[in-house]
This record gives sequence, structure tokens and C-alpha cells, in this order.
Amino acid sequence: LADKLNPLILLSVSIHSWLSIYLDTYTAAAVPPGVISYLFLVCMFLLLLPLEPTLSRREHNISFSFLSWSVLILSYTHTILAKWDELSSLSCIPSSFQLSILLPSLTIPAHLPLLLPWIRRKVMNIRHGHVYNGIYYRKD
Repeated sequence: LADKLNPLILLSVSIHSWLSIYLDTYTAAAVPPGVISYLFLVCMFLLLLPLEPTLSRREHNISFSFLSWSVLILSYTHTILAKWDELSSLSCIPSSFQLSILLPSLTIPAHLPLLLPWIRRKVMNIRHGHVYNGIYYRKD
């Protein structure tokens, strides 16, 4: 996955940065979240590169999870702030900005219940190998 994703991330960052320099179509409020989200995306790109294992698996997973959710929320904010006028108007054919916030609009609220402590505990137990059949027991 990393071999296929790395060139796409690099291409996306380079094209978007050149377009933002030469096309002045965004509002000033939309620039900071977009820049920070692309910086986090570059950090994620560097985490995907196969280097010597300086981070443990747990540190790598935590940093990758934090960076990926930060990129999602910041890019979502960037899109909303960039074209607020197009988002508030409804038409038969949605604009590209309306389509680009559709998936994050579903992903972020769907993930929020998983952050509740009693649900999070069960998810973490399942990740650690426990099987739930009414009571928890360790999978052999």
C-alpha cells in the first residue's frame, strides 16, 4: 500500500501547492488549515517510507493515527472555509466541493461513538485478542 500511496501523496501535494500559488481563488481564512493539513500529510508520507525502525510499532501507530485524523479534520475545515458560498446553495448537480465533504461528513460522526469510554474499552479488548461471547476470555 505504501508503495502505491507515496507517489500519489507527493503528486497531490505538488499539484495543490502549485495551484494555490498561481490561482488565487480561496479566501484568506481557508489557507491556514489547508497548509497545516498538507504539512501533516507530508509527515504521514515520511512515516510511510521504509526507514530503520526508530519508532516502536505502538509509537508508529499512534503518530500515524493522530496525523491521519488531523489531516482529515483540517482538510475538511479547509474545504468548508474555501467555498462556503457553494456549499450553502443547493442544486440538482452538486459541485466538486460539495462532493469532497461528503465522505468526511459521514466518517467523522460515525467515528465519534467509538470514542465513548465503554465502547472504546470493548474495541480495545477485541484488538488485544479477547473474544466476546457474553463474557471475555483470552483467545488461545
